[in-house]
Amino acid sequence: MQNVILVVNGDKIVQKRILRLFNKEFYKIVLMGLFPPSTGPTKVEAERNQWQDLFSLREELEPLGYAVSIVTEKGSVFNLINTAQMLSADIVVLPKKKFLTLAQDEFEDFLTQLPGTLILY
Repeated sequence: MQNVILVVNGDKIVQKRILRLFNKEFYKIVLMGLFPPSTGPTKVEAERNQWQDLFSLREELEPLGYAVSIVTEKGSVFNLINTAQMLSADIVVLPKKKFLTLAQDEFEDFLTQLPGTLILY
């Protein structure tokens, strides 16, 4: 089975459409929460919403026969690289909004260090 990391952003409709591209017999889906490094009450609420999104999406996918795991990271988008390398991810599906948080001179570094294919949505 190939590993697909889907960085969850709360847009379930788009995420479900993306997941239809991956046949459940050939892919293991790793739902990833990428928590921002910020602090304060808005951070707590954002993390709570992200946890809810992760678990509700997993609950919808498992009955359909998908092999699903959940993983989280705190910090920048660069933290995704370590997880992708550790899991030998074949495909990483990342929200465009998260990708654009990188500085312009970081794009190339990010892409060369990331194993497999990157799909932006």
